Amino acid sequence: MAATMLTWFLLSCLLSCEAYSVKKPIVRRDESSSDDTTYVMAVTYELRNDVDRHIPPVELKLELPVGSTIYDVMVEAAQKDWRCGFGAVPNADWGFQIDSVGGVAGSSEKGTFWSVERPAYHPITEGVDKVAVTDGDHVVLRYVIEKDSCDP
Repeated sequence: MAATMLTWFLLSCLLSCEAYSVKKPIVRRDESSSDDTTYVMAVTYELRNDVDRHIPPVELKLELPVGSTIYDVMVEAAQKDWRCGFGAVPNADWGFQIDSVGGVAGSSEKGTFWSVERPAYHPITEGVDKVAVTDGDHVVLRYVIEKDSCDP
């Protein structure tokens, strides 16, 4: 009898209870907002090896959040293409300096290094984490011999 009463109680509870569902809210971006965190910019990233010209260049079109630096561009490129993997050495005065890209390291004995340029043939004078990029920028990492660093 107790089991019958419990069944009856549960059945009446189920019939009288309202069903609730949780709906995900619809999120729309406010087009009139000046909040830059929702916007992206297009940046072209290029790797060139001017020491060994048999190695073909790599060029990627990337989209990054507004406020990104060259370092952020490089991280995004490395995630998209293994050839863009890089090593960076922190410098207290300068910021991050690039010492290798795609497994190719600069050499003080050979006078080779990675020139970070924005735009092409205009080397930056700060670390890659200090230089912001803007929409439409073209960032070039060029492997060069010291005497060729700024020659087209």
